[in-house]
Parts: sequence; C-alpha cells; structure tokens
Amino acid sequence: MRREGEANLREIALSSQFDNLARYIFSGAVRVLSVAANFVFSVVVTRSLSIEDAGTFFLMFAILSVLSFILGFGLENYVIRLVGITSASVPKKDGINRLIKIIVPIILFGLFVAVILSRNSGVLSEQVFENASMGEPFSIIVFSVAAMTGIILIGAALQGLMFISTSIFVTRIIVPIVVGLLIGLAHVDTLIGLSKLFLTVVWLVVLLGGLLLYLAWPSETKTSLRDTGGRRSHPKLTAGVLLSLAFIGVFQQLSQWSGQLIAGVFLPSSDVAILAVSQRTA
Repeated sequence: MRREGEANLREIALSSQFDNLARYIFSGAVRVLSVAANFVFSVVVTRSLSIEDAGTFFLMFAILSVLSFILGFGLENYVIRLVGITSASVPKKDGINRLIKIIVPIILFGLFVAVILSRNSGVLSEQVFENASMGEPFSIIVFSVAAMTGIILIGAALQGLMFISTSIFVTRIIVPIVVGLLIGLAHVDTLIGLSKLFLTVVWLVVLLGGLLLYLAWPSETKTSLRDTGGRRSHPKLTAGVLLSLAFIGVFQQLSQWSGQLIAGVFLPSSDVAILAVSQRTA
C-alpha cells in the first residue's frame, strides 16, 4: 500500500511538471506571436502607405502609446491586485462593478483629452512636429487613445485573473493582426483611411476584451466574508500611490517610444518609418 501511494504521488508530481512545462511553452509561443504580429504589422503599413505616410503613422502611434499610459495613471499593477483580491472574495457582480468604476471614468477622461487634442491637431502637427500632413489624420486617430487606455486596464484585469496569455492576446496581438489583415483586404493606402481603420478596431477590441474579462471572471468566490472576518478587503488607492504608479508607467513608455518621438521632431517622416521598422526587427 505504501509503495502504491508513493507511485501515485510520483505520477501526480510528474503530471504537474508536464502541465507547468506545457503552460510555459504556450506562454512563450504567445509572446513570440506578439513580437511577430507587431513586426508584420509594421511591414504591412510600410508597404501599403508611402514612406512619409508610414512614418507619420508610426509617430502618431508612438504619441498615442505614451498618452494611453499617462491617462491610465499607471493603474495596471493596482488593477491586477484589485482583481486578484475581489475575484476571490466578493461576488462576480460586485467585483466587476468595482472594476467598471475605475475603467469607465478613465476612458471618459481619455475621450475628453482626445477632443482637446483633436481640435488642436493642426497646431501640434505644424508647430511641434513640423508635419502639416499629420493634422487631419491625427484629429481622427487621437480618439483611439481612450480605447488603448481601456485595453491596457482590461489586460491588467485579465492578468489579475491569471489569464496571462489572454491578456497578451488582447493588449498586443489582436490589434496589429486585425488591422494588418484589413489593410490588405480593404486595400487601405491612405493615412486617413488607416487612421479610421485603426480607430474602429481598437474600440472593437475594448468590447471584445470586456467580454473575455466577464467570461473569465469566476462565478464563485474562493473565500467568504466569514473567512475575512466580515470585511471585503481591497488595496487602497491614495494620491501618493497613484503618482508613483503613474511616474513608473510613463517612464517605461518614454524609454520605449522616446526614439520615435524625438525622431519625429527633428527628422523627416520617412526616417521615422525606417526607425520604427528597425526597432521592431531588433
């Protein structure tokens, strides 16, 4: 009996090791797909538009990427902790409502900022980047920034639920793949057309991400109010914590996109396109 028990334990341990290995392999494959999707997207954009328009698009994308993290106030880590706690301790409806109270106001604030930037897109394009052709398409695509912020926070919530691969799929893979495919299928060859297409796709991904988050959220809690002493604990969000998180998030994004932003100020759009593709290749 003892030998049979030891054999069963070894089988369970071996099965667990195989499960962990398969999980790591799948997670690695998803990350590789993310890199490949973004590289192919860059190539498709460069081949579909003129080199100047492609450079302008990558510059606008860099601006939106930095702005989306600024508008998100660096709340990804907070959302991960909040969802990890509430999904295990409060009913599904209450947990999702708490998350909505965070994400929806930020998206609305992002739309408010987008309206201001859209109305002043001409000044931004001509005075800052000295690129007159950027004005009209930027006035359209800038409304993507609110959706991109929402996608970041939805991805963080999925991470809090331990759906890491799904989070990567929503935040890094689906937009470049869908936009890249639609560029070819719809024969998009203008900067304004690509701006409208990108705007439409990112807002659809917000809806898709919200649906996946709702489906991923557990229906039953793992701990009860009795287990937590009658209190539903969740991480506190103070002004100091908010500023610290925002600073870290913005610094990370500036380190990633500063090259394209600086190039957009001092170099022609064609050089920005070459830089963008080169960075994704590296």
